[in-house]
Amino acid sequence: MRTKYKVTIILFIAFLLFFSLGLYTMVHTSTLLNEPIYIMAGYYYITEGETFHTGHPILTHIISAVPLLFLHVDVPDPLMISHPFEFARNDFLYYGSNDVDTILFWSRIPFLFLSFFFACYLFRWVRELYGLLPATFALALYIFNPDILWTSTVVMTDLSVAGFMFVSCYYLWKYLKTTKKMPFFLWGLFFGLAIASKSTALFALPIYVAIYTLYNGFSLKTLLKHFFFVSCIAFLVFALINIRDIHPIYDQSNPFYAQSLEFRTDERLQVLTEEFTDTVFLQKTLAFMLKNVPVPGEASFTAYAAQFRHTVDGHSQYFLGEYSSHGVWYYYFFEYFVKTPLPLLLLLTFSVFLFLYLKAREWKDECTLLLPIVIFLFITSFLMKLNLGLRHTLLIHFFLLVFVAKIFQFKKYDNKVLPILITSLVSVYILGTLLFAPSYIAYFNGFLSPEDAPHFVIDDSIDLGQDLVNLGAYLQEKNISFVQLRYAGFEHPEYRNITYEKLGCEPTAGILAVSVDSLYGGRFWYEGIQEIDMDCYAWLRDQEPIERIGYSIYVYNLTEEDLVLVREQDQ
Repeated sequence: MRTKYKVTIILFIAFLLFFSLGLYTMVHTSTLLNEPIYIMAGYYYITEGETFHTGHPILTHIISAVPLLFLHVDVPDPLMISHPFEFARNDFLYYGSNDVDTILFWSRIPFLFLSFFFACYLFRWVRELYGLLPATFALALYIFNPDILWTSTVVMTDLSVAGFMFVSCYYLWKYLKTTKKMPFFLWGLFFGLAIASKSTALFALPIYVAIYTLYNGFSLKTLLKHFFFVSCIAFLVFALINIRDIHPIYDQSNPFYAQSLEFRTDERLQVLTEEFTDTVFLQKTLAFMLKNVPVPGEASFTAYAAQFRHTVDGHSQYFLGEYSSHGVWYYYFFEYFVKTPLPLLLLLTFSVFLFLYLKAREWKDECTLLLPIVIFLFITSFLMKLNLGLRHTLLIHFFLLVFVAKIFQFKKYDNKVLPILITSLVSVYILGTLLFAPSYIAYFNGFLSPEDAPHFVIDDSIDLGQDLVNLGAYLQEKNISFVQLRYAGFEHPEYRNITYEKLGCEPTAGILAVSVDSLYGGRFWYEGIQEIDMDCYAWLRDQEPIERIGYSIYVYNLTEEDLVLVREQDQ
């Protein structure tokens, strides 16, 4: 059979598998914390030409909103919305005749296609380096990777920025190998798509410098010339994506902020400028530019500024028994060790040991795969020090899968046992992923079990509010008509036919359902409570739940006798 037909068949089968598993995961995932914000921002941008900053550039939001143009979606006039974040999370999906599941389903669908688009580039890069068989195995590792799967089925920024950065690195590599103009242009194009997706795309710059220097040596003049033209292409792409949002960065006429007493005031602008400089002249100059100079992408530029402040201020997360705003350097190493499937860790170990025997034809090609991993880990672990969850480092997944693929060059083995062992590991990998469906957000590999994980880490790795739909199904299956609930999300329990009352902090008997984030004192965002309260459910953490819904919502059945024991322990 001709190679192109083999490639077509492989990609077609892979797409069917990936799409089927993705759909199953999608319909069992409730509204995540930020999804309504991104969807609403994208929908208003496309339909009204007005939007608000969400903490991220707008491309992902646009992608999620495009399918909604073919549906009837009820939205109010922006002037009726005093706080876009609160309205998006609490009311947007339920406004008028809107149906939550319909909007979520069609907003998420584009990301399955986008993810498979990235998978095709992974397949392509591995095939060029190692051949068709390794590319096929690498594709299998991609489509059955738990982190890839769940980020491909929700409206988040992490998959898009990682994928676009990966493809841009591929075209940089192609340009350095061939010096042709088209790879150079595509390098800039995909870098532009990356910076329009998430601020972490800027981490690609040191990666580009390292890869470019690897092939061409360090020449500041040549480096600046190439990066100038690439930056021009990227900024043009960024500007075209944001073409409907040409306003001053601190646009006080934005209808989303016009009714707010908190945002976009002169007093707040002064506070913001004082954070950047102590010089009065520079403060006034900066304030004038922010208020009067229009730029393409006001919301996106504001998001970049917000992310800079976020990095400085920190982000509180629970890790190894305590909450910390700036985390520790070994956080992501720990996350990779406990959340990467064990067969993949073993395959990675084999690929390291067999590196000299199975490497690509050029050592520079191998370094091209390793440099992004090292640089990205260095930035996130030693410079940023924010414990934000493994999804923020998806770029590393892409390059690791390409690097691991070398061990599938079975024709190079003299030992016939190794190919059988490696194929068996891939089979276990796939089976383990299928058995864990659809709870991939809370996936842990066995070194740390999902049941034990909350004692060590609670972040985006466990609880994003994803399991309310599964709680509703469980209560219906068990004929439980009433529950006391503390849910760390924004989806309305009533929509899932859950009859409940809010569970307070005092010990109480009955059927209780508590999100893991709330159980360990996390912020109760949906109630407007941002303070951490580790004591609220300390009495409940020692009780054994009767069920763990997707590992993010624990269900308890406490009797009066249980409460007597709880009170005795407290004394």
